[in-house]
Amino acid sequence: MNHNLSTNNSSVLSILDLRLLVHLGNSIAEQLEAQEISIDITFSFNAPPNAIHTDDLADTICYFHATELIRDIACKKPFKLIEHLTVSIYNGLHEYLINKERADVLLKVVLTKLHPPVPGVHGGVSFSYSGF
Repeated sequence: MNHNLSTNNSSVLSILDLRLLVHLGNSIAEQLEAQEISIDITFSFNAPPNAIHTDDLADTICYFHATELIRDIACKKPFKLIEHLTVSIYNGLHEYLINKERADVLLKVVLTKLHPPVPGVHGGVSFSYSGF
C-alpha cells in the first residue's frame, strides 16, 4: 500500500541496547576491569530520509556504521564518568551526521552503566545528552 507523505509525518531511527564492555570508573581500580554499558541512540529526522523512497542505504543513516563508530569511541581509552563518555559518543555521531549532510537530525544518546558499584542500585545509572 502506498501512503502519501505529508508534512505531519515524523520519522525516527533508533539503536536500542547496544551492549559494550568498557573501562569506566572514577578510580583507576574501577577502570581496570571492563564494565558493561548499554547505549540507546535516537535519530529524529526533521524531514524523512530519502531512503523511504529510494530503498538505498546511501540515502539514510547506516546504523552498522554508527555502532562501529560508537565502539571505536567507547573502547579506545578508559573514561572516568558516564557524562564524558556519553558526550564523546554524541560528538562522534554528530560529526558523522554533519558529514552525511544531516545536521537537521536531532540526536539523542542515552548511556546506562548497568552495574554501578553503588549499594541498592539495581537498574543501573543513566545519563542522556541530545541536540542538533
